[in-house]
Amino acid sequence: MIQLVKQTRWRCRSVMFLATLLFVAAKAHAQTFCDLPSGNNKSCITPPMTITVQVPNATRLSMTSSLTPPNNDVKASDYTAGFKASGTVSLTAKSNVTANVTISQSSSPASYSGFEWATDGTTFTSPTTLFSTAGATAGLTKVITFRTKLLWAADVPGSYTQTLNFTITAP
Repeated sequence: MIQLVKQTRWRCRSVMFLATLLFVAAKAHAQTFCDLPSGNNKSCITPPMTITVQVPNATRLSMTSSLTPPNNDVKASDYTAGFKASGTVSLTAKSNVTANVTISQSSSPASYSGFEWATDGTTFTSPTTLFSTAGATAGLTKVITFRTKLLWAADVPGSYTQTLNFTITAP
């Protein structure tokens, strides 16, 4: 039994020694030496080393919101105007390539007119694409203005929920 243990240890140590020897030999072979000859204006150039790096598309979208949907503060004058201001969302896009920022929403409940938004603060056309970066950007910020649509004949009293999703995509 002791003899078997000794033989096993000897084999393990031999294999470890051989692996270490091969590693040291490979390491020595991988090194490149450049001996500078004596004298003035002599140079020595090592062979070039090639490094390959793959950089993926990277995008990030952050949001700061000051949306305040109207609750019990809607007045007849708001219905007459057809809307009540609801605040803004500030979106910051970061991307190493051209990127698009879009919005999608759940459909409004049948008895509620819903939200509308403007990318310029005044033209409430509710575009699906909010903005695009013209290329790589370390932080392009756009403010999106929201308002709640109010229609006398369509908005039945009640509590309604609508979901807005902001998405950044890069090709």
